[in-house]
Amino acid sequence: MTLDVRDAPAGVVRLAEECGFERGHTLQVTRLALLMFDHLAPLHRLPASACRLLLCAALLHDIGWCRGAKGHHKSAYDIITEQPPEGLSPDEVQMVALIARYHRKKGPSLEHAPFARLSPPERETVRALSAILRVSDGLDRGHRDAVRDLSAVIEPGRVCLILDAPAGAELEIWGALRKADVFEKVFGVSLDIRVSPESH
Repeated sequence: MTLDVRDAPAGVVRLAEECGFERGHTLQVTRLALLMFDHLAPLHRLPASACRLLLCAALLHDIGWCRGAKGHHKSAYDIITEQPPEGLSPDEVQMVALIARYHRKKGPSLEHAPFARLSPPERETVRALSAILRVSDGLDRGHRDAVRDLSAVIEPGRVCLILDAPAGAELEIWGALRKADVFEKVFGVSLDIRVSPESH
């Protein structure tokens, strides 16, 4: 794996803790997001530096819950931009906040002024990383760390995620496919997810 949670800037971890983040779910989503980033490198073609943005956004994606469940993805954006974590540049803060904001509901849109203000390469990075984060979040739908590992098979027009998970991982598969819309649009593929027969 390119990075792990220990590589996150201390300021990011501190902000997550100050907002009372759900540690178990957050760390699982972060771990799965980083695994996906590595396995999907031929698809997203992002530089290794983008992985750090994904790491930070994954750790902060649910901090908006401290302001209530409704619109917590938007609250996450507000918190990150209002309290920029130490260790991130202003541009990184904006990108991390947007990736976290797009982890649910509507994906990146030029109708959203902060996204529209990004440079074209930055927008492409936010699109790709938010797509990965959305699927990773869905893969812990039950908040029970069901997915132990994953790999990916990349084919023309199709990506298949193969999970190392118990036989009862239907909730996680459903959760991920439910949030696959941005992934399929950004990468121009259909997403399939199955459990490896060797994991039972």
